Amino acid sequence: MYRTSYTGSGWNFFQRPVPRVIKILLGANLGVFALQYGLSLAAGSDLLGSWLALRPQAAVEGLRVWQFLTYAYLHSLDNPFHILLNMLFLWMFGAELGEYFGARRFLVFYHLCAFMGAVWQVIAAYAQNTTLPVLGASGAIYGIFTVYALLFPNRQVLLFLLIPIRMKYLILILVGIDFLSGTRFLSPGTAHFCHLGGVAGGLAFHFLHRRLESFLAGFEARSQARETAREAAVRETVDRLLEKIRREGMHKLTAREKRFLNHASKLYQKDDPRG
Repeated sequence: MYRTSYTGSGWNFFQRPVPRVIKILLGANLGVFALQYGLSLAAGSDLLGSWLALRPQAAVEGLRVWQFLTYAYLHSLDNPFHILLNMLFLWMFGAELGEYFGARRFLVFYHLCAFMGAVWQVIAAYAQNTTLPVLGASGAIYGIFTVYALLFPNRQVLLFLLIPIRMKYLILILVGIDFLSGTRFLSPGTAHFCHLGGVAGGLAFHFLHRRLESFLAGFEARSQARETAREAAVRETVDRLLEKIRREGMHKLTAREKRFLNHASKLYQKDDPRG
């Protein structure tokens, strides 16, 4: 797959800078792969993979819960296209989402999809009685594909560098292939349910984060309204007490009213930008 360049209000793959969060993820994946490869040469086996790859029984029964995320930073040492394609897709499709969501939201989104991919794969492993370890960023990448298709359904990509296809159709094809392959035990070396879990994570993030943002925006607006009302009440009380001082003198204020004015004075000094 290859995303075609476009100009205008959208992303231009060839001209726009890659967001820092994407560079960090690319660096982390490539750095871990280099460490994984180096340790395998020294130890004669994938030493890092034995602890960080997702092994369903070990992750659940052995409580190696870190594997639900760490597997996404490991890749096959036998197939260099595994990491190359995942990083290519992260760069091509993740760059625009990284700019769209911002660094923190994108990191949450990325790791949620990876986690959901692990959960689905573990469930499938127990259901199908398989013990194959799982590694790779594909769950997170499929989440990226999913949200990209939801945000830009009519964006065209080149399938196999030849066939133009809209994202909304491509994601349906990918999901269909993984579902059929996973349920019919085709290509058992591929973690199809990890891909589907990544899709589920992408769907969850896309729809829930908007509701959460809407809730937070409403909460902030309500908090601001309450703060404004409180400040208005303070000003009204201060004005009333100042008028009482003008008419009757400072000595007519009660101890409570004096404490209130003193407190209000400190609040005004704190809010005054002149200090």
